[in-house]
Amino acid sequence: MSLDLLHLDRFIKNGSYNVNEDEGILINIVVYERVKDHAKWLKGFNADAPNRKGSMGGTILQFDGDPNRHYIVFEFSDKEAHDFVNFAKTPIMQKVFKDAGVLEQTVQLCSTAIKVDK
Repeated sequence: MSLDLLHLDRFIKNGSYNVNEDEGILINIVVYERVKDHAKWLKGFNADAPNRKGSMGGTILQFDGDPNRHYIVFEFSDKEAHDFVNFAKTPIMQKVFKDAGVLEQTVQLCSTAIKVDK
């Protein structure tokens, strides 16, 4: 089941959206970052894994020719995505990001809405 824009808006405002238990809502959180040193950042990122509660995993996409810029696409279901975005904005996490060498960051909550054919 995909989350359309109306339901995504309700999800963001309410922090959750109830669906049939057999049908999960997949929420993607897309993070763009520019970091000082990818190797140092990756070590901190991996060490922080226990704080990514509710994450069903993700993918790091490095820019071709610039390993210090990347996107991270996390997969979450329901309320955990909202909690993760709020947690990432806390002063504690902002310090963690800074200490890991994050120079620039954008966090975007997205729903899986459009599938692209080959």
